[in-house]
Amino acid sequence: MDFSVIRRKHQGALLMSLSMLIYVIILSAYTISKHNSFSTYTWDLGIFNQGFWTTVNLDSVFYYTCELHLVPSGSFFGIHFSPILYTLVPFYYLFQGAESLLVAQSILIALSAIQVYKIARAWFEEGYSGLIASLYLLNPALHGVNCYDFHVQAFLPLILGYLLHFTLKKDWGGILLTANLAMAVQEQVLFIVLAFAGYLLVDHLILNKKERLPIRTLFSGVVLVLISVMAWRGLSVIAISYYNPIIPDHLLAGQHFAVLGVDAPLKIPLHLIRNPGSILAALTFEWYNKVVYILGLLAPVVFLVFQSPQYLIPTVPWFVISLLSNYPPYYRIGFQYSAYVIPFIYTSMIAGFGRVSHLSNGPTLRRNMGILTMALVASSLALSPLSPLTRGFYMSPAYQKPDQTERTAIIQSMVSMLPAESTVLTQDNLFPHLSNREHAYVMVPSTFKDVATWKNAISWITSLETEYVLIDMETDPHDTAKYLLDIVKRGEYGLVSFHDNAYLYMRDYQTTPVSYEPINITYTSTELIPQNMKAMTDITGSIGRVMVYLNTSIKSRTLWYGPYQILPKGEYVASFHVKTKDPGAGGYITVDAYSNRTVLESTTFTESTLKKDEWTEVELRFTLPEVVYDLELRGFLVSVNTTIRLDRITLRQEP
Repeated sequence: MDFSVIRRKHQGALLMSLSMLIYVIILSAYTISKHNSFSTYTWDLGIFNQGFWTTVNLDSVFYYTCELHLVPSGSFFGIHFSPILYTLVPFYYLFQGAESLLVAQSILIALSAIQVYKIARAWFEEGYSGLIASLYLLNPALHGVNCYDFHVQAFLPLILGYLLHFTLKKDWGGILLTANLAMAVQEQVLFIVLAFAGYLLVDHLILNKKERLPIRTLFSGVVLVLISVMAWRGLSVIAISYYNPIIPDHLLAGQHFAVLGVDAPLKIPLHLIRNPGSILAALTFEWYNKVVYILGLLAPVVFLVFQSPQYLIPTVPWFVISLLSNYPPYYRIGFQYSAYVIPFIYTSMIAGFGRVSHLSNGPTLRRNMGILTMALVASSLALSPLSPLTRGFYMSPAYQKPDQTERTAIIQSMVSMLPAESTVLTQDNLFPHLSNREHAYVMVPSTFKDVATWKNAISWITSLETEYVLIDMETDPHDTAKYLLDIVKRGEYGLVSFHDNAYLYMRDYQTTPVSYEPINITYTSTELIPQNMKAMTDITGSIGRVMVYLNTSIKSRTLWYGPYQILPKGEYVASFHVKTKDPGAGGYITVDAYSNRTVLESTTFTESTLKKDEWTEVELRFTLPEVVYDLELRGFLVSVNTTIRLDRITLRQEP
């Protein structure tokens, strides 16, 4: 057959296929670039990468180390029952690494465009169906799921889409198959499938009178779906209990509904009946974010969902949970949870658009399709994590842009220094790069609302005595480096490598670092802590703001202190960039280097040695006989008064 004929006959499918290919290439490259920029995290790329690695190489059941204080068995199935993960094991066996999961996720989400195309074919011709499927891949909520690490919910757009496709075809075998596959993704999907059974009844008994199914067929199908729900519920309870017999309260998500007043999602229905007044308090908690969430989901489809709202019935459980929650990831675009509702929203949009277009002629249909296209493109530009317009716009980690620099390359080289079989402890954003091993561990972030759980985690982590500790002070997302440093200081660790505030320690290492960059750091008013001084505008300063002395009532004569720097042993020079407004003010100022409650070196100078309104360098040389973890470069007023100003302190390590 002539290719031009094939192209005309299958132009929609060809357009969709090309869009899918472009989507996979762009999203895979983008998410891998984020990963290489250390903008992926333990929760949830690291845990899945370690889980797949141990499953493939150690014959475990998705074992990971990050939550052993919550799940002693270490199995992900002790938290969530997700047997669908086994479908990716062969792929991971061939291509082992976090990057493989990011590519697999992009492929899974891209494939969901196929069911959008098939559903659209029920209302539109080939070309328009392909266009709708291609535009679906511009959905910013879909990008949010894809751009935030790896999550098992990435299976849902594809599986739930086919569930709806088989429903439109009245293919009960396909319905039962996809309903069971959906419930294999995670136990929370049971509520979606349960509501889906309600949709079947409403649609075929009330709304779809012209094509009403025989009562026996309808109820038999619904009963089989309900039986599947109960079976999966029992299976998930058994599996989770097996891998985690005593489930800590921290895992019951009760803290996510503190405003509502329940300690578990299953208690919400009864609580709402008994305490209807609590609904308003829960709904209005961060109401602005919840409004943006709803608008972000519906605006891209220009609210056509209201033309066929019955397809939204299965989304009711999730919207109840999310909008009554006080847990931001539930009601923000950019997290994995949008995957629960995207397929139903798009099916509702397609059906609604189909109803509107059914009465339209050719030009009107093309105009409406143009409006839909512009709406989806505009929403993608305004809300997608990929859009350059969302730089600096933060609703979730999905919105962090890739930023590979010389510094990230240095940290990657430090990661590569770790032997494959070694044990290592690190921080949240570094763990995914070390999770291709059994004995990689992460410092647990503080959980202020569950102090007991966090203390238990810290107690366990500090007892590990890993061979290596890797810290990056500049990108530490949860401020856990201080706890890692406590472990280093208590143990027998030596610096193997250090570059630009990134440090690799090894237990019992006592020789010269293998690689390092001599310290050359500048501290300004943003890093130092003023006491009898205040940051004020001065265009002659390095950053346009300097610290200025104020004659305050504080009895202490401390002018500034900080920055609590980690430094290896060696010879150093600290240069204090200062000036005075009045050399005759008679001020005596002492500057010192201070660590571990000890003054390492100090010097005193007078304002009379400075020129009026001219910056002058005052040098302080000192020696560090060993690694320090809290170096301060302080300033004190010795006399009664001064007009001193501090612009910056430059610290450099002598060769």
